[in-house]
Amino acid sequence: MMRYVAEALAEQRAGTALPFATVLRESGRVIGSTRFGSASPAHRRIEIGCPGIRTHIQRPSNSAPHVQRTAESLREVAEYGAGKNVVVNLENDDLVSEDAFFLVKVIEAVNHPYLHSLPDFANSMMTGNADFNYRALEAMFQHAYCICHVKDGEADGHGKLLSTDMKKSFDILKASGYLGYCSMEFDAPGEPYTPTTRLIEQTLQYLE
Repeated sequence: MMRYVAEALAEQRAGTALPFATVLRESGRVIGSTRFGSASPAHRRIEIGCPGIRTHIQRPSNSAPHVQRTAESLREVAEYGAGKNVVVNLENDDLVSEDAFFLVKVIEAVNHPYLHSLPDFANSMMTGNADFNYRALEAMFQHAYCICHVKDGEADGHGKLLSTDMKKSFDILKASGYLGYCSMEFDAPGEPYTPTTRLIEQTLQYLE
C-alpha cells in the first residue's frame, strides 16, 4: 500500500497523473483510491479510467423480483468490486426488475460501500407518471456515488417522447449532496450532437 501511494504521488508531482482518495461519505473513512492517468497538459488530455461499472438485473420470467435473493447475489458482486476498487452501480432502467424503489431496498439490504445507485433522469418516466419519476430520482440520489445519467426525456413504446423537467431534476441532484459525474445521454432518433450539446449547456446552467 505504501508503495502504491508513493507511486501515485510521484506521478502527481511529475504532472502525469491526478490521484484521489475514495472516502465513505457517512463516516469519513478512506476505503480506496483511484487516479486520472496519462496526463498530457500540452494536449489538454487525461485518462479517467473506470472507477465504476453498471450491472443489469435480469427480469424474472416466472416470479416477481425478490429483494433478499437479489441482495445475496449483489453482495458477492460488491465484494469482488471492492477487491478491484471498482464501484458497482444499479440503474433505474427496467421498470420491473430495476424499479427505483426496488433498487433502493436492495442497496440498503446489501449495505456495502461498493454498491450504489445510478440515477437516470428519465427512465422512471416510462410509467407515464411524472410525480413517480421525480420521487424515484430523489430516492436513487440518496444512494448515488459516482455517476448519473442526464436526460431530458424518454420515448415510450409507441414513440411518444416523455419530457422531464431538467431544473427540477437538478434540484433533486443538488439537494442530495451528490458529487459524482454527470453523464450526458441522448436517447432518441436523429442527429445526436446538437441535443447532446444542449444537455451539456443545461447541466452547466443548473449546476451553478
